[in-house]
Amino acid sequence: MRKTTLNSAKNMDFESKFQSAALKIKGAKKLLVLGHLNPDGDAIAAVNVVSLIAQSLNLSVDAFCINKKDDAYDFLAFTGRIVSDFSSRLADYDVVVVLDCGALSRTGIEELIKEELKKPLSARPFFIEFDHHPQVQAWADLEIRNPELSATCELLYRFCKSQKIKISRDIADGILTGILTDTNNFLYPNTSSETISIASQMMELGARFGKISALLKNNQDLLTMKLWGLALENLRFNSRYGFAFSVLTRADLATAMMAGGHAEALEKGDFSQILHSDLFGDIAGFLSNISGAKAVMLLRQEGPGKLKGGLRTSHPEVDVSLLARHLGGGGHAKASGFELVGDLEKTEEGWRVR
Repeated sequence: MRKTTLNSAKNMDFESKFQSAALKIKGAKKLLVLGHLNPDGDAIAAVNVVSLIAQSLNLSVDAFCINKKDDAYDFLAFTGRIVSDFSSRLADYDVVVVLDCGALSRTGIEELIKEELKKPLSARPFFIEFDHHPQVQAWADLEIRNPELSATCELLYRFCKSQKIKISRDIADGILTGILTDTNNFLYPNTSSETISIASQMMELGARFGKISALLKNNQDLLTMKLWGLALENLRFNSRYGFAFSVLTRADLATAMMAGGHAEALEKGDFSQILHSDLFGDIAGFLSNISGAKAVMLLRQEGPGKLKGGLRTSHPEVDVSLLARHLGGGGHAKASGFELVGDLEKTEEGWRVR
């Protein structure tokens, strides 16, 4: 079991940021909460958690995630109020809280946010970002990021504890959902002893582990299952180095989209439904549990001449960020990523990048 260790200086930095975020949120007349497009459980749950906190403070709050699935995560208290399109003006809000997005582009309203950021702070919303993904770009007025944590909802738990925000059963449901989603029921190597402890505390507060776990297990669409199948079919293992790897070609992505009922988008060449998902990280995390594998890599074709790779390890002595940085990327010891210029090509000896 991995143990998260944060030094005292880091803890003080987070405490200061948590306090600043709480003051901004409590002082907002109108709050907007958003997660990434094609949201997974951690994103939807994080939006629920912050929206419920705002609701408990009697704040006016709106929430949205572009392409939110119908009926998915409806067991969470605020999900029914999360809209899947954005028709408001950002200028109407005092504070905008962005959750689990990884990059500004994943909000789905990148250009709108960039236009607001050009204005003086006094004439626009204050942007707060909570995230557990490695930083892609610095843009928010207040960035609260910790890539060592399993989920954005784990970060929000720490925010609640720091600011003595009461965790109701509905908020506990959200925090547990985010953790279970992003650890695949504690299977992935991003699970720490603290993660398990937080989950246990949420259950003590009434979070419904059995229901959430069962719903998450049964909430897999055909596109997701097809993509998993293709990744497993392409899986190879180098026993000499203890290194497992798999690839997903553009044709594989197209096959998954067709099977998942996205033929119309495929005809338009629109792969956003699949490229803006967290599926690839989930697959890489799962593969890292292969017996004998010290590290795994999942390499996918994002577009012509553009490859993106994810690296994961559950081995205590392996730091995959070293390889990621060598390839021009970054991240942290157990989960990192990179981008390459090139295309995937299958040869008699195996896959290569050309």
